[in-house]
Amino acid sequence: MSEPPEQPAADPPPTLAWALLALALIAWGASLATREPTPQTAEAPVPADAGEPEPELPPLPPPPEALPEGLVDADVRAAPGQAAALADRLAAAGVNAALNATGGAAGSGLGLSEQARDASNGLLQPLCNVAIAGVDREDWPARVEEALDGCAEAEARGLFLPRTLGLGISAPPTPGAGPSLLGLDDPRLDRLFEAATRRDLPIVLEVGGPRSWFAPLEGNPDRPFLEAHPELHFHGERVDGLRWPSWEAVFAAFEARVRRHPEATFVVVGWAGAQEDLDRLEALLQAHAGLHLTLGAPRPAPEAVAALVRAHPERVLFGSGLVRTPDGFVVRGLTRDVDDVRRLYTEALEYAEALDLPADVARGVFGANARRGFRLQPAASQEVGAEESGAAADPGESARPEAAPTSPAAGAPAADSPATGTPTANAPTTAPTTTTPATGAPAAPRAPSPPPEPAPTEAIADAPPRPAEPPPTEAPEPAPEL
Repeated sequence: MSEPPEQPAADPPPTLAWALLALALIAWGASLATREPTPQTAEAPVPADAGEPEPELPPLPPPPEALPEGLVDADVRAAPGQAAALADRLAAAGVNAALNATGGAAGSGLGLSEQARDASNGLLQPLCNVAIAGVDREDWPARVEEALDGCAEAEARGLFLPRTLGLGISAPPTPGAGPSLLGLDDPRLDRLFEAATRRDLPIVLEVGGPRSWFAPLEGNPDRPFLEAHPELHFHGERVDGLRWPSWEAVFAAFEARVRRHPEATFVVVGWAGAQEDLDRLEALLQAHAGLHLTLGAPRPAPEAVAALVRAHPERVLFGSGLVRTPDGFVVRGLTRDVDDVRRLYTEALEYAEALDLPADVARGVFGANARRGFRLQPAASQEVGAEESGAAADPGESARPEAAPTSPAAGAPAADSPATGTPTANAPTTAPTTTTPATGAPAAPRAPSPPPEPAPTEAIADAPPRPAEPPPTEAPEPAPEL
C-alpha cells in the first residue's frame, strides 16, 4: 500500500510571528543597555552655580639683586578685622614684613592685631596707638604712662600718631582764647613724646598733606580727588566754625616738635606733605639725627629724591601707603584703587630703579633700615651673611647715629591707658598702629596673650599689637635697661 504524499509545513499563525519579533526587540534593547559608553572628548559641563573661576594674576617679577633680605613695607594700614586679608595679599606679593600703623590701643584693638601678627607668622607687625584726650587734666601724665606701658607690654615696635593731631582734635579751652585745634607742637603733648622716647619707641607721624590739600578748589590740580575725598580738603572754614590751619602752620608745628626732642626717633610718612619742598626736609634731616622718612606714595621727581636718599642712606625706609578697606585696597593719597597688590610693589621697584641707587643703599631702603630701626628679626639671607662673617645677627640691635629708627625694647615698662584724641568735625580719622619684629623665615606662632584690660571711657586711637617672637636658637638677650 503506498504512503500518502508529504504535506508542506504550515505557516505559523500571525500572533506567533509578532511575539517572536517582540522578543528580538527586547534582546536588542538589553544589549544596548549593557554596552560600555563611548568615551567623550568634550569637557563636562560646569554646574550653573559654580561661578566664574578667578583669573590667575601675573606673578610678581623676582626682586633685583639689590633686595636679597626681603621687602619690608614700613607703611600699611588695616583695621584689626581686615588685617588677615591684608597679610595674605602681602605674602602673595613677596613682602617679607610690614608695619601696620592702625594696630590699635592697649585694650582697644591691639589684641586683635597681635592675633593677626601671630597668624601671619610675624609678617604683619602692628604699631601702637593712644587716645589723646583731656591733655589739660591732672591725670594726663599718668594716663600717658599707662598707655605706653600697654604698648611696651604688647611689644609694640613704635607709636603711630595720625594727622588728626593738628587737623582734627579740639584743643582744651584756654582762658581768654577762643576754640582751636590741638596742634602737633602743643606743649601739653610734650609728656607723650618724652614718654615714648624714654621707652625707645620710634614715633611714626602722619603730617598734613600736599600743599594742594590746603588750597582753594578753584584751579586746584587735585580738585577731582578732593571733591571725591572732602575729608582731606583743609581749606577755609570747618563745619564747626573753626578755620583750617595753613599748610605752612602745620609743617612749622612738625618742625618745632622734631627740634624739641633731639633724642627721639621720628619716622614721618608721606614726606610730611613736603614732596614739593624737599629742601625743607633736607634741612630738618641735617638738624635732627633721629628723623627718618618713608619712600613711597606720593613719588616726587626721581632726581631730587635720589639726591636726598644718597645723602641719608640709612634714614629712608620704603612705605607703600597701602590701605586695606572693607571694599578692597587703595593707596593712601592716590586716586586709584589697587586691583593687584603685586603690581603695586612692582611699580615701587620700577621707581627705585629710576633712582639708580647703589645696591647697598637699595638694600637698606627696602629692608635693612626698617629691620634695624624697628628691631625686626633679620631675614634668612641676613642671618647667613652674619654667620659667614663670624658676627652674630642681633635682631634687637638699635642703630642710633644716622641710622634707621630705634624701636621699643621687649619688656620695656608699660605706660598707662591709651591717650588719643577724638577727631572733630571734618577731621580725617586714621588709626595708629604698632609693630612687632617680622621674621625672615616663618616664626612659630606664640601663645595668645592675656586678655587686654578694659578700654578707658575716653576716645581711643589705635594701639599696637604684640610682635611675634622668633623661635629662639640660643638664650635670649636681656632687655636693655631703661
